[in-house]
Amino acid sequence: MLSPCEHRDGGAANAWFSGVWQVIVDAPICHWVWGGGWLSDMGVMDLAGGLVVHTTAEVSALVVVALLGNRRGFPNDVKPPHNPGMTMIGASMLWVGWFGFNAGSALAADASAAMAMTGLRVGQEDEFEGLDITTHGERGYEI
Repeated sequence: MLSPCEHRDGGAANAWFSGVWQVIVDAPICHWVWGGGWLSDMGVMDLAGGLVVHTTAEVSALVVVALLGNRRGFPNDVKPPHNPGMTMIGASMLWVGWFGFNAGSALAADASAAMAMTGLRVGQEDEFEGLDITTHGERGYEI
């Protein structure tokens, strides 16, 4: 969530943004979904925080990027990950843990947990489709 402020305004902007975001965005949406608010009354279920945590963070990050503009030095001074191997190991650990967290949020090994895990996997397929991975000029999932 703090990545939009990275390489732009420094630590003070991150601290300020975190506090303001917590009060203006996070607290109301948490109440709407988990605290008996209007989305909860409509039957919205957010087992693992996909709506409350991820969607609000993504939309907020896009808003901050639009307001702040490009990073300092971009595109001439791009800073890639320092250790791609460790980045892949961390992403793999996150991916495995993500399945357990989503399925475990149902608090039972039942159809609800299976649906959460299936929904996560289908969502990942949709992400690959969005990346437009092609094989010999045809759309596909082979990498």
